[in-house]
Amino acid sequence: MKNRYTMKKYKVFFFMCGLIGSNAFAQQIENQTVVPYSDYIQMVLQNNESYHGARLESEIAKEEIALSKMRPDPELELLYRENTEDHMRQGPGIEGEISWDLEFGGKRKSRIQFANKAYELANMEQLDYEQNLRLEASLIYLETIKEQQLYEVQKASYESMRQIAKSDSIQHELGILTRVEALQSRVEAKMARNEMNQAYTEYQNAVIKLHDFAGINHEEQFIIPDTSTRLITRQLSLPELESSALQNKTTLKAAEIAKEQTEAEEKMIRAERRMDLSLIAGFEYNKASVTPELDAPMDKVLLIGFGVPLKFSNFNKAAIRQVNFAKEQAEWEASATRRETLSAVREAYNNYITAERQLNSLEEELLEEAETILNGIIYAYQRGSTSFLEVLNARNSYNEIQTLYYESLYEFAAAYLELQYAAGKWDVDL
Repeated sequence: MKNRYTMKKYKVFFFMCGLIGSNAFAQQIENQTVVPYSDYIQMVLQNNESYHGARLESEIAKEEIALSKMRPDPELELLYRENTEDHMRQGPGIEGEISWDLEFGGKRKSRIQFANKAYELANMEQLDYEQNLRLEASLIYLETIKEQQLYEVQKASYESMRQIAKSDSIQHELGILTRVEALQSRVEAKMARNEMNQAYTEYQNAVIKLHDFAGINHEEQFIIPDTSTRLITRQLSLPELESSALQNKTTLKAAEIAKEQTEAEEKMIRAERRMDLSLIAGFEYNKASVTPELDAPMDKVLLIGFGVPLKFSNFNKAAIRQVNFAKEQAEWEASATRRETLSAVREAYNNYITAERQLNSLEEELLEEAETILNGIIYAYQRGSTSFLEVLNARNSYNEIQTLYYESLYEFAAAYLELQYAAGKWDVDL
């Protein structure tokens, strides 16, 4: 048996054959474009609507940094008044005042630090979204190949049964077979056709999902995966995978950044509770009275001063307690994320080893042997040396082996990709 730790190549699936189906779908297949794996991933990254929507979260967080750098605006107040006394005009007056709040205690600095952490978190979440998107796109790509191969299995099975039914019908007309024997093979051919149609429907649905995930309208461009794709696996060991996950896993990094963000939030809240200072400058101008009887002279007043807010709200420490609970919560979540990350790596590794053993037990020679047996029994049946029941048993065994083989190929490839994702790496060569 091959060593599971050595580099090896598994041919994921064979070349695609012609398809049958509805006229519309068949016409699309005639104009199909075979897209390699790497090109399909680029299509997903360029056209997936959900991904582009998620990317805007990072841009929004980036603008929050610019907002956090803003300083309080000065406030200008101008008043005009008309002074009267007993219907006698004392004269107009003008008042003006400008005030500017000066922040102390590192308020602006703490806001910038908090915004920077939010931006880091948004970038890390975007990177995690992109890695998850790559995994999903890869699985969809491989699943489409699998469904196409399973359809080919059912198609070949139907063609074989159709030929047998056609031959039995001729032999019945010649009096070699009874009507019941000819009818039995015809019924089995119809059942095989139904299984082929079901497999074809599943393949169509996989192709639709392939287009939808890449943001492509299949009426404008019809793409199919490259079935000559080969998966190259590399040496994997559980300790190295666990170490890679602890260093590179984006969900774990995001949890650590979220913990740092709560610490920055605490600093910001404490800074907001510190005293500020308002600088005030103003003037007042009163014109001389218009009515001589009042005899009010012109006067000018210049005001300069400062204001200090009375922080009675600081007696309420609910915000401090709230952010302390948030810090504790973030620490627990980071610890839980670390444990979940290691558990995910171990589970993915076990699935990978199981899938590899399953695939190793289904060598291509087994498929060839089953096909040889099926062809031999069909030949013997056509010569009258065996029963139709033997043909059915051989056909079912051959179909089951083929189906299990292609499903095992997919499960092995999927397990390898999921293990790479769980370990926070993407060393994938398809």
